[in-house]
Amino acid sequence: MPANIDLTHITDLCDRLEQYFEQYTIVAISKRAVISYRSGQSDQFSDWNRFKMIDRSKIDITKKVVLECDFLLSRPGQQKPRNYKIQVEIDSMNGCYAKLPKNLLIDNNQDDLDFFQRIG
Repeated sequence: MPANIDLTHITDLCDRLEQYFEQYTIVAISKRAVISYRSGQSDQFSDWNRFKMIDRSKIDITKKVVLECDFLLSRPGQQKPRNYKIQVEIDSMNGCYAKLPKNLLIDNNQDDLDFFQRIG
């Protein structure tokens, strides 16, 4: 189901996950984020703090945002820590519309094609 999500919602999710981790004994953690744009370019961040400082003035249309977190969690009574991975992928409809093949557009109408190209 489509939802209106902006960068603030995504950075809030990062903050909530980091707060959640505080209650556990994390042996090692690796967090990264990738933003893919409709132009084919992408921004990759080696940690979420860098991701949160992204240049918001970029005018390219976002196609996808991926947040990843790999961590080793040590629990009381366990001999060895266990590896876990959380991955959140958010796809943007705006980043995909202009990529629709002509045969999928309603009635193959030129007005429909023009509409999708304008929003893309």
